[in-house]
Amino acid sequence: MVYSESDRFQIVAIHFEAELTGGVLGLSDETIDFGYFSLDEIERIDLIQSHRERIIDSMGEQTKTIVK
Repeated sequence: MVYSESDRFQIVAIHFEAELTGGVLGLSDETIDFGYFSLDEIERIDLIQSHRERIIDSMGEQTKTIVK
């Protein structure tokens, strides 16, 4: 991403599978909300398209790394 001639960023998004073992979801300085959603619910949420693609890719039981 390029914001200006001197501000260039490379976004690296890493998704991984996890198992809930305990604890409580909560907010932080970087979050305003949280929740668990099914793939059907994700289709109806207002998301940036690249985020939606990453989530769907993550849930696809892939055995290889996906680079886009």
